[in-house]
Amino acid sequence: MNYSDNMEHLVIGSLIRYPELITELELKSDMFTDPYAINFIKHIELTDKLDLHEIYAKSMKHEADFVPSELIKQLRKDDLIKKTFFKQYQIEVLELYKARMMSKATSLVAGDPTRQNVNSLKETIQELDTLQISKKDNKLLALNQITRELNFEVEPQLFKTGYKQLDNVIGGFEPGQLIILAGRPSTGKTAFALNLALQLEQKGNNITLFSLETTTKKIIQRFVSSMARVKLNRFKDPHSISDDERLKLTEAMTRFKDMNITINADEVATPLTISRTASKMSQESDRNVIIIDYLTLMKSNGTFRDRRLEVEDISRKLKIIAKQFNCVVIALSQLSRGVESRNDKRPMMSDLREAGGIEQDADMIFLLYRDDYYNKATEYDPIGKSQVECIIAKSKDTEIGTVLFEFYKPIQRFY
Repeated sequence: MNYSDNMEHLVIGSLIRYPELITELELKSDMFTDPYAINFIKHIELTDKLDLHEIYAKSMKHEADFVPSELIKQLRKDDLIKKTFFKQYQIEVLELYKARMMSKATSLVAGDPTRQNVNSLKETIQELDTLQISKKDNKLLALNQITRELNFEVEPQLFKTGYKQLDNVIGGFEPGQLIILAGRPSTGKTAFALNLALQLEQKGNNITLFSLETTTKKIIQRFVSSMARVKLNRFKDPHSISDDERLKLTEAMTRFKDMNITINADEVATPLTISRTASKMSQESDRNVIIIDYLTLMKSNGTFRDRRLEVEDISRKLKIIAKQFNCVVIALSQLSRGVESRNDKRPMMSDLREAGGIEQDADMIFLLYRDDYYNKATEYDPIGKSQVECIIAKSKDTEIGTVLFEFYKPIQRFY
């Protein structure tokens, strides 16, 4: 029997291997779909205990839809089931339950868009938002951490960006934060994100990049171009590459191979796939950064009739993931065309596409502005230098303001 991909079986497997986890069980039987899991959890709800002898007795009687003894034996022997993963197993089962409920409610509205069904959808969204796998009270732990920081026993956990002016304004990124990086097409969003990835990796952080717009090969070419300071377009015509440039590119690729940067260029990314990645990263390091290029290409695990609601659901879940796994999530976003109609084309938060939820959930919002994007130079610039304003439009805990960068587009480099 194949159960390894069944998250519901992993929940009951954890309880069978570690019966003491019953005190941390927060899921209800109606949140499951697997008959074995439903009846196993119902048994716990009815008896308010987990007696393995009683469980085995029920399984040996071959009661209808109760967990068969063969499955219990497999689950109990499975060393891949870890006690520390129990909370994550529950979270994933809960997210799947939420997705089913949202799909059901939105399908009802799509088939019969009455006011009653629309109100029912709103109530469903509000109710599902309240469902979370709770954490233990960390108040004393937090107070102790603050005390140690004030007494210089430990340094506050900050991920410095490596850009001095930017760090002077924001201090650095903190684990648990959702950062939004937005701009119009071709203003340098991806290049800026890749430069941040390189800087953050050099400071000991573990980086995973989700690229929803381009391939792994193209992303690596941009990384290597920036590292070697060789024009990106050289990759299109290898015969144009000089011996010196070829050496620089080879050395950069060798260095990049050993860097702690993982690229995921799957066509579809959902909050659930991001959550699974964050969970794996958290088991290996406590300095993790996830970059998503870009947010408005993501899909939700639920079904939404309105794309705005879907994007709000995604941004809310990305914030939850950042907090839950104590990592930094940097999500790129497009700006709407509304900025084009203004005399001053510097972007504002209201220019974010499907902005409401993103504005609310983000801890920081960076908006990129390039004057030469709108005011084209009449003379050809051989080095392709642009001045980019990084407008810090929102920062919950620090100052806001504008930091100036020099962007050399041909080599994808920010200074």
